[in-house]
Amino acid sequence: MHHLRLIFQRFQEYGIRINPSKCNFGQPEVNFLGYRITAQGTQPMEDKVSAIVNFPKPSTVQEMRRFLAMNNFYRRFISRASETQAPLFQFLKGAKKNDKRQIIWTEEAEKAFQQCKNDLATQPILAHPSSSATISLAVDASDSAIGGVLEQIGTNVPELQPLLRYIYRCASTIRASQFQKNCVQPVSSDISSWNTSDAEITRSTIRLVLHEDGRCNLGKIMHRMPAQ
Repeated sequence: MHHLRLIFQRFQEYGIRINPSKCNFGQPEVNFLGYRITAQGTQPMEDKVSAIVNFPKPSTVQEMRRFLAMNNFYRRFISRASETQAPLFQFLKGAKKNDKRQIIWTEEAEKAFQQCKNDLATQPILAHPSSSATISLAVDASDSAIGGVLEQIGTNVPELQPLLRYIYRCASTIRASQFQKNCVQPVSSDISSWNTSDAEITRSTIRLVLHEDGRCNLGKIMHRMPAQ
């Protein structure tokens, strides 16, 4: 009830009106703006996932653009989404919005198309943050994408649970000298836009993990940098 009072106070403060007939209270789970929100966390709605999983193989650039748009709505739930989608985005290079040119499929693109479907079919979930958990931030980069995942673990959270994912598709190969400045900054920017105060994150213990591939780092060193 305390949270409801806070919400209603905020509505009143900003003059927001709600329709009682469209409100649901005391529900164990609800659908909201394409997401299924439960006590465990947030996940894609089943009917939306089904539409993507059953999406026919695109034959034109326009159809491929539509498939990727649907898939990317839920990209925050998928690990390494940009890297997986890279072969499919090749079809969109230089294409106009309603481009109806035929797609010439490759084996790599076929695998990427199926992988996009399989990743969503596993019903991924992003957990609700726990104030008592330790926050873990892991970032990584490849030739086609950079990204990271914000996770939590603690007494009441025995296994790492993903809270937020950041994924950025690269236009070109990342050089070793670019990794440190190009990988950490986008992830940090995404966390700062997370719907919480910086204090809530900094009050927790943060474990920051960066990994550079052997091509960039001869020792394949795993760096761990404590938060300042």
